[in-house]
Amino acid sequence: MEVKMKTIDKVSRFVSATIFSVALLIGSTACESDTITNSQGKLPNEGSIDNISGVLRSGKSAINRVVLRLDEGNFNTSDKIYYKLTQPSASDVKVTATADFSLVDKYNTDNGTSLTPLPTENFTLAGGGVITVKAGEYFSERIDVTLKSDNLEPKVYLLPLVISEATGDDVSTPASERTLYYLFNVRTLDLSNMPLDDAFISVFYLDTQLYQPLLADMYALIKMDPWTGEEINTQTIGNIVNLRTVQIGYDAVSKRAKLQLNPDMRYVLEHTDKYIRPLQDKGRKVCICIEGAGMGIGFCNLTDAQIADFVTQVDGVVSLYKLDGINLWDRNSGYGKEGMPAMNTTSYPKLIKALRTAMPDKMITLADCDESTESFYDTNLTGGIAVGDYIDYAWSGYMTEEEPDFQVVDPWYEGNPYSIHSRKPISNLDPSKYGCLSIPFYKNSHPAFANGEGVMNIASWKLEGRRQSNILVLYDIITLLQGEYESQIGMTFDNILMSYDCLLDWDFNIDHSYGYVWREPIAPGYNHYTKDW
Repeated sequence: MEVKMKTIDKVSRFVSATIFSVALLIGSTACESDTITNSQGKLPNEGSIDNISGVLRSGKSAINRVVLRLDEGNFNTSDKIYYKLTQPSASDVKVTATADFSLVDKYNTDNGTSLTPLPTENFTLAGGGVITVKAGEYFSERIDVTLKSDNLEPKVYLLPLVISEATGDDVSTPASERTLYYLFNVRTLDLSNMPLDDAFISVFYLDTQLYQPLLADMYALIKMDPWTGEEINTQTIGNIVNLRTVQIGYDAVSKRAKLQLNPDMRYVLEHTDKYIRPLQDKGRKVCICIEGAGMGIGFCNLTDAQIADFVTQVDGVVSLYKLDGINLWDRNSGYGKEGMPAMNTTSYPKLIKALRTAMPDKMITLADCDESTESFYDTNLTGGIAVGDYIDYAWSGYMTEEEPDFQVVDPWYEGNPYSIHSRKPISNLDPSKYGCLSIPFYKNSHPAFANGEGVMNIASWKLEGRRQSNILVLYDIITLLQGEYESQIGMTFDNILMSYDCLLDWDFNIDHSYGYVWREPIAPGYNHYTKDW
């Protein structure tokens, strides 16, 4: 009976905190999207409705607990914390974050844990923990919290960060929102015989002009208890690996649509035992991604004879190298070139049906974006072919750095506010077979990292009960790099993992946290698994 009461109390506290967080999220979103004018000229914090409150938050969690993990040894990890107001203040608001280890015993008592205080030499707060929200803003700048595993024995440590009352305006911080708990799991991970994650269908794109396909076997997803910080299990991800680049080209003399393998792709395929079989041995589906070559021909302007010829070429490559299938992404085709046929709405569906007929036991997927696939909702436009009958999966093709932020592309959500792109459902494709979320790796300077709006959109979409599939797409996976991506590969993965959190658990019943590691026990260093030929 005592255990049950403790569990109920734990869930109750979590639900209250989460509801408050979501309310803040919704409130701030509404304030940001609507411009409010005041004819009497009152400042934002005047009047009876102007009680401003704030909340201390992590860039890696929507609640007041953050689970981080590092291997035993000389490693470090970081997070960015910020202060968020329910409405703008007329003047700068300043708070200071500090560690309060007197809260460790209370946390252990409340949660039935025995966590150890994190030694002061194992963490730093940038700028002395001072956080400022500029006048008229909702969000403060983000400051770094760095945690180090130096000289720590394997166990879970607790770092409670608290904030002082705000200065500079009449701002209050509810007691439940004043503390941010870091559960820091330090341990040595046994990475042998690691299974492939089956909670989600994670899809990787990999550019063979830059990387060995073996990079797809490097990422591991750690599932942890958000109350205790203890590890539940660790699994690899990347259920489907789409290798790039293969293109549809054109021979002007024979007028054939030709399957083109660039030199890097050809090398990989000719060394399948080294680069592909190890991925397939773990249960991954390894496919080739076919795109346009800018020659004016693509999936949308083929004749019936060209379709039959092209399908034979594709089937030949897939069969010869024992691949698991193909991914179709009609981009960069260069439609409209002089002397080339115009696009039509029946060519692509005919191609898909012919591919399925030729390869009944292979995987066929497509990236849904732009004009090429926009008619797939209507069989009157596709020559009577219901495309969903002939493909295994489809997902949003809006996944490049040109996107302003993560896009939740949901064809079944009319008036979807979480994407700038509008799509319609592919005819006869079950919603469970469509991936609404595709995530690219962004450069350091990309605005997607400014305030986490994209991840909040994912959470809101899930909380509305909109998620109908378990597909998450990552484009193009990269290794540790110096330069424009150096500090953001971790940030991108944090957002990816928050997306896992959003999609799996953010429904007022969070019972897991996620982290990631490289699958090898020693951090790989720069340029790991770049091509070696």
